[in-house]
Amino acid sequence: MQNLIVFADIQGIMKCLPFLHAACLGTLVYVLVSITGGHDGIIAQKKLAEQKMNISLRTAEIQKINTELSLEYTAILKDPDVIAAYARKLGYVADGEKLVKISGLPLAPVMQYNTGTVLKRTEIICLPEWLCKAMGLATFVCAALFFLLYEYKRGMLFEPKKKKFETLKGIPLYDLPQV
Repeated sequence: MQNLIVFADIQGIMKCLPFLHAACLGTLVYVLVSITGGHDGIIAQKKLAEQKMNISLRTAEIQKINTELSLEYTAILKDPDVIAAYARKLGYVADGEKLVKISGLPLAPVMQYNTGTVLKRTEIICLPEWLCKAMGLATFVCAALFFLLYEYKRGMLFEPKKKKFETLKGIPLYDLPQV
């Protein structure tokens, strides 16, 4: 009798096996899609690393510009030759100097300072979470249908339950309680 119960449990598990396989396959597809194209996936991480590299390069450029400007500022404050050169550009003349204007020469170009370039954050394009879940669910449904159709074709699904009796030389034996 115990053997029949164990056999019935195994048959019940065997009938659930297609659903378990389909669930595992759907979960695998969801995990793979999430890892590759999801919000925290491999593709998004690569794009974030590229943005980080670009930002660090721009930061180095701005540091260089800042150093140049601070040196020029210090020179304008303390170096008398630099102060005199800027004063001459503005049209001032020192005591004892004579100003000679030559016509026909172009004016000195106005100094323009490089302040770097504007860097805007680019949006990272990735698959939304609902789409990853929908792909996993669709895989589960397709796999479950496939496995069910396969089991139906093999004749393992929807079998009528047959009662098995133990026989002793053609006479069925029933497990009845003894009085």
